[in-house]
Amino acid sequence: MATLADIALLTQDRLEEDRGVGVFWSSKNEILPLLVEAESEAILITGLPQVRAGTLFTLTANTRLFSLVSPAFVVTRMDGATTIEKTSFWALDVDKHTWEADTGPLPLKWFPFGTGQFGIYPQLTAPVQVFLTTLNFPVSVSRPYTGTETVPFSTGFQESLASYAAAMARLKEGSSDFVNGLVQYERFLSKMGELSKWGDRVSKLRFTRAMGHPAQATDTQVR
Repeated sequence: MATLADIALLTQDRLEEDRGVGVFWSSKNEILPLLVEAESEAILITGLPQVRAGTLFTLTANTRLFSLVSPAFVVTRMDGATTIEKTSFWALDVDKHTWEADTGPLPLKWFPFGTGQFGIYPQLTAPVQVFLTTLNFPVSVSRPYTGTETVPFSTGFQESLASYAAAMARLKEGSSDFVNGLVQYERFLSKMGELSKWGDRVSKLRFTRAMGHPAQATDTQVR
């Protein structure tokens, strides 16, 4: 699996910079952070990769909202002993305005609540354990990055991360050099669009360069 250091070399090639530490752009302080930024934007655009946790998450009794454990920041799926349907806070209100008073032994529905949190219906009378599938931050450690951090995207989309980093690195060049560098940013967006089209088959948590796409209860959509 490729690492940030591998993609940093591709970024330096695009910047016509000597491979290695770098002369005009610091690999440690500029290129590696920009690559992590590229990964973060790619995850928001595509909603991928989605990671199924290897450990069970405990839904405690008498609790409505739950906080995710880092590096997860958004839930995309919940699996338990029975099917747990994805819904929304608004849909629950429309269906039954007194839903917040309901209790039960098992979660029947779950809903996203911003980033880092989610809620369930109904409130549980006893703890229940479930598996969560989530979107995660691409790197779970703080700066400075070592370059050994793995890249969670397949080979065909890794070069687009270098294009993003090269475009943003040219900010300090300014003028026409930066404007010309935005062509590489467009390449990044185009490639993420390709990945997003495939990811759209997986779930409905999607962001575009223009606006957010609402999280929906099912994967059925009329185009």
